[in-house]
Amino acid sequence: MDDSIPDERLKLMFTCCHPALALEAQVALTLHTLGGLSTPEVARAFLIPVATMAQRLARPHEGVLGRVPGLAGMHDVADYPDAQTLPGLVIYRYDAPLFFANVGDLCRRALLVVEQENTASAEYPVRWFVLNVEANVEVDITAVDGLRRLYEDLNERGVRLGLARVKTDLRLPLSRAGLTDLIGEDMLFPTLPVAEEAYLAWAAANPLPTPQPANEATGADEPQPVNDKSEPGRSSA
Repeated sequence: MDDSIPDERLKLMFTCCHPALALEAQVALTLHTLGGLSTPEVARAFLIPVATMAQRLARPHEGVLGRVPGLAGMHDVADYPDAQTLPGLVIYRYDAPLFFANVGDLCRRALLVVEQENTASAEYPVRWFVLNVEANVEVDITAVDGLRRLYEDLNERGVRLGLARVKTDLRLPLSRAGLTDLIGEDMLFPTLPVAEEAYLAWAAANPLPTPQPANEATGADEPQPVNDKSEPGRSSA
């Protein structure tokens, strides 16, 4: 009898038990994805309402990341009012592996973040949206389609999509699905600091257009048409 576990099943186990996830989330995802338990069954195992468990599976914690003075690494700006971000760059964390149940939620939240950032800082519109994919070591076909749709939606808004903390186990399926070619190798980053440095270099090479002064926009100081006809009673020089 062959007791070996297929590689695909092992990858899914590692995805569900990624250390970036809370222990409760690891167990819930494993029971749901690998154990085949329905959401109500998982909820009963945790003795919590079904609606609460459904939200935890399909709508995990998320946040925009920034630098906090005096603290190493990047942190959720909602937790630190003094957190600092680079103008035009959104680094976004979605605390769950991407799969069929939550990729639609990711796309909705990502576009909402872009809209909110543009409203809050119209002079510095979002130009790059970098998704931290640390919690992902594998993606299913639905997640791949969702990432492709997110790329297209952001591209329509003039925003480049990037992926940070991309591991080899994730890069391979993304490459097979054609996503690395679509997103671009230059938008795949091993770490968040590398993504920040790449954005700063790109932004310096691609500055935003300088806003026109108000008088230029209204045309108040535009030169008036010249009348080349001679005035009555005056001869041409």
